[in-house]
Amino acid sequence: MKAYLIMQDLTQLHAAYSANESIISNCHIRLAYAPNNPKTAEWMSKMLGVTTQVWKSATVSGKRMGGMLKNVSESYQTTARPLMTPDEVMRLKAPRKNGKGEITESGEMLIFVSGHTPIKGTQILYFQEPFFLTATKIQPPQQSESLKSSEQTTISYPTENKASTKADEEKETLVVAGS
Repeated sequence: MKAYLIMQDLTQLHAAYSANESIISNCHIRLAYAPNNPKTAEWMSKMLGVTTQVWKSATVSGKRMGGMLKNVSESYQTTARPLMTPDEVMRLKAPRKNGKGEITESGEMLIFVSGHTPIKGTQILYFQEPFFLTATKIQPPQQSESLKSSEQTTISYPTENKASTKADEEKETLVVAGS
């Protein structure tokens, strides 16, 4: 099953489905744009992970007037830093709009794919891409394939025992009713 779940921030998701992570945890691909909620930005920052920064420092000693300094010592220090801090996440470039409110330039986004490194990318403006524009013009089906609440479908499975009773046959029947 494929579903596109769209939410504005974590608060909206938690209000609808509780703080249980089962919804987000089962999403293979997550796309995110600049959030307005600091808690959502913090969550996105944590999802991005950390990077290691290396700092070099040098110490020089000796006579200043002698023309050559005798001792130079270099050291390296490593520190962990979020790949993007929450405030950097909140400052992702927004799409540019014209005076009519129409998007004219893509904004930035974060792409999280399970088992892969996060990606900082650029939004696709579907209305400017021929493939996606064609997909928006596909008409919906005239008749839905879903069951109506008054319909009932019965699927019978044959039993291996030829001398089965009516009760046994009923146990082998799956009834699917519309909701």
